[in-house]
Amino acid sequence: MAAQGLPTALQTRLDTLLHAAEAPASPLHEPATEADVSHVATLRPSARRAYREWLRDLPPTAFALSADGRHWSVVWGEAQPIGKALQECRRQAAARCRLLSVDGFLVAGSALPPH
Repeated sequence: MAAQGLPTALQTRLDTLLHAAEAPASPLHEPATEADVSHVATLRPSARRAYREWLRDLPPTAFALSADGRHWSVVWGEAQPIGKALQECRRQAAARCRLLSVDGFLVAGSALPPH
């Protein structure tokens, strides 16, 4: 279905959850890897470890990151992980956060802050 441009069950779920979290809808991009956060100089070692561990978790999962890369939140194994990850990240950062990855995939448009 995806090859024909039709939404997959995972994409439909992501769009529904993003809408519920009042975040801009963004399609899943590609599988998430440890390299996704390797170039973010401001990212704390604890966040790097959490991201590595998060990659091994089974869905539902979400990893949110603040715009400056200093604050993050990870949720797994709970209902509505997207909304919860964004809410916790915003609480910590006192600023806007965005989704980096959902269910093991990067969220398109989740460009990270440079060094």
